[in-house]
Amino acid sequence: MSRWITASSDGFIPHQVLRNNFRENFLAGMQTLWQNQLTDTVPLSCRFMFTPVYQSKVVQTVLGKFWFVWIGKKMDKAFKEVSYIARYTKRPPIAESNILAYDGDMVTFTFVEHKTQKQECLTLTAEDFMKLLIRHIPDNNFRVVRYYGLFANRVRGELLPRVFTLLGHSYVQIKEAVEQLSSWWRRQLDFFNRLDPLICSVCLIPFELISVMYVKKDTYG
Repeated sequence: MSRWITASSDGFIPHQVLRNNFRENFLAGMQTLWQNQLTDTVPLSCRFMFTPVYQSKVVQTVLGKFWFVWIGKKMDKAFKEVSYIARYTKRPPIAESNILAYDGDMVTFTFVEHKTQKQECLTLTAEDFMKLLIRHIPDNNFRVVRYYGLFANRVRGELLPRVFTLLGHSYVQIKEAVEQLSSWWRRQLDFFNRLDPLICSVCLIPFELISVMYVKKDTYG
């Protein structure tokens, strides 16, 4: 890494690279189909498609076309969308504090309605609650990304200082300033969850530290 690359108006997605890769993979799949297809199972009227002359003609026609790759519409509020998705890479889909009651059959919990950005309360059967929850649980052996790119654990100690240097900032000074912000974690949780972790979400009364208890490991045998 020798220079910082600022995102273009189209973002970081290399459209030309995607077009070329998709075209190459498409052609490779066609050629694999031609090679593995048993011509005895192909009707006589279609066997001409598996001749070398026809295959070469198809490849040349495909290469002469201008390819487009659909990657979706550009997001108007990309930071908001990324922040929403990032929550699920680090935290469960619902905080335990949002579950207000459970009587063995019904579950009462709070959530933020995205249309109104207001906190709502809902009561569902345990089965319906699990249906909503389980869709956010990744499949078995599915790797969930926690830190990626510059923030990956293996490289961030080496790359982050270089990034700050390229941007004209002091990594050491910024790191020290962040460490001195005792309420930084509180603001981050409030930003992502829209809930202050030090205020009761039910009665909206600030929490107070009454005492601290330390439990020895051998207390419970």
